[in-house]
Amino acid sequence: MKKLLVLILMLVLSAGAAGAQAKKKRVTDKKFWLAAATMVVTSMLDIESTQYATKRCPECREMNSWLFGKRPTRKRMYLTLMPITAAEILGMYYVRKDDLKQNTKAWVVIPIIHNAAHGGAAIWNYKTAKPVCPAQGAGCSQ
Repeated sequence: MKKLLVLILMLVLSAGAAGAQAKKKRVTDKKFWLAAATMVVTSMLDIESTQYATKRCPECREMNSWLFGKRPTRKRMYLTLMPITAAEILGMYYVRKDDLKQNTKAWVVIPIIHNAAHGGAAIWNYKTAKPVCPAQGAGCSQ
């Protein structure tokens, strides 16, 4: 009888330990959604800063003219850039899914590059946008 109780106890304990090890990590946890949200926000900042710069500066042009055109509309920029951002987030999902199996963190490269590129573009747009001044700069504060 004692042997049977010890055997049952060992089976219960080993099953509990196996259950604790089999706990799966989620692909779409808080870190993933935070990274995805920052990617969307920096894309929007890039679009809005481009619109700001092209409205204030007549000689300013979009750097990605092959993608958007030289002076793109807000609608065209959103309809072009947001699907690209969504595809990047989907790619980030699959890389993270693979990373969880291999216990690596390669997925963070995607949001870092995206946020650096679009965040840098937004900063550039805001810094280089010069106000439209009346003739010979009269009444223009700089």
